[in-house]
Amino acid sequence: MDLRVLGAVALCGLMGAMPALATPPVIVEAPSCPHRKLDTVEIEAGSRVSEGTIDRMPTPVSYRLAFNRLAEVAQEKGANAVVLRGHRATYFTRDGRRSKQAVHVQLRGAAILIEGDPADCAMKLVSPRDYATRPDDPRIVETPSTQAYDD
Repeated sequence: MDLRVLGAVALCGLMGAMPALATPPVIVEAPSCPHRKLDTVEIEAGSRVSEGTIDRMPTPVSYRLAFNRLAEVAQEKGANAVVLRGHRATYFTRDGRRSKQAVHVQLRGAAILIEGDPADCAMKLVSPRDYATRPDDPRIVETPSTQAYDD
């Protein structure tokens, strides 16, 4: 390795500027190309709130970070893609006003290993933005916190 390259790599490492490893894509449905399921993966992001929560405006969840974390967990299991199988978002309601963004999210998926080059496989990617902007989804139900986090 050239010393200039080695020095640049060392400098980038010290400055935290090392290029990030690509995480597996989060996809909507299982691909049609050959693959096998490795395991189920789940993550939680945000704060579990309740009627007794003191914070009047809990911090909203970053769906981009939540989906990235789901992909990282799948990658740790050897997957090169993750099929989203479940999504549960919790909104915070105080004085009859629901937060515009979710404050807690649970994501569940299937960590899969696509045979061959994943780039050759047609996949429909999940858009975190689409999930973050669903506050009027008709499937949203009002429920007390004792039921919101049923595990």
